[in-house]
Amino acid sequence: MNIVAQNLTEGRTFGMHDVSECGNVNEILDLLQLGDYSQEPLDHVCEGYSLIKDDYGKPLSIVSDTYDLLQPLECFSFMDAIKSNLGFEYKNAGFTHGGRRMMIVAEYGESCVGDPKVGDVVKKRVVARTSFDGTISTNIKMELYRLWCKNGCGNWITGDINIRARHSKNQRNILNDAIDQATGVKNVFMNLHNDMQVMNNTKVTELDMNRVADIIFPNDTTRADTIKRLVKQEFHNEERGTFGKSAWDIFNAFTSYQNHIKVARDGKKADKRENHFHSAYDPRFAKNVRKALSQAMIC
Repeated sequence: MNIVAQNLTEGRTFGMHDVSECGNVNEILDLLQLGDYSQEPLDHVCEGYSLIKDDYGKPLSIVSDTYDLLQPLECFSFMDAIKSNLGFEYKNAGFTHGGRRMMIVAEYGESCVGDPKVGDVVKKRVVARTSFDGTISTNIKMELYRLWCKNGCGNWITGDINIRARHSKNQRNILNDAIDQATGVKNVFMNLHNDMQVMNNTKVTELDMNRVADIIFPNDTTRADTIKRLVKQEFHNEERGTFGKSAWDIFNAFTSYQNHIKVARDGKKADKRENHFHSAYDPRFAKNVRKALSQAMIC
């Protein structure tokens, strides 16, 4: 859905939009037609609390008076500073959780796993998120997106970018210092690249795949057995770039299940389309799979 054509009385809803033509955060916010949010005291109703409204005037949440509202431009301006250092390109931006959260996605080049001639290319993504209801801090994360099978996943190794600013009076100072974290982005992506090569160079068998599946889904239930069967089918699925030979194939069997097979359901706060979007890039799942590979003494 195009935000420009959206009925203003509806408020902002889930959707990511192409911002690849934008060179900075100001241009992104202009493209999204994003204005200022507001914080109104509720002392006449409940002392010590205030109401957050979006730029359409739609109520989003009730927060404590200590909550410090940061406007969208303030939340994401640090991305421009990091962009000038890393040289990434903005790609998508949009809203989740009924407009209570916003994210900007940038791409930071590619990694090639294994033989460059085969072309198992993984895009590196830098993703900034914030909330306008205090449910998450303003933060930046790293994600990977495998082109062959369109699998997304988060960062599964130790180490992350230490940019997290809670909605307090100190948050502006924290975000202003964000450019100092650019070196950390490079280092973590390099470690991820090296670990992908390790998994790709580690030969495995179907028995190894079974051991990892039993670690991830240990319950002896019909549902667990069904999930394990579906994951094992992805261990050798050449259409999605798995060949049943390496630990990288095991890892991608699980991300393939998470991205393409796992059924998302409607929830109270998000429909199944949005829930699937969040599930595909959930770093906890990727970390559990990588940990299981180690526990199975594979790599």
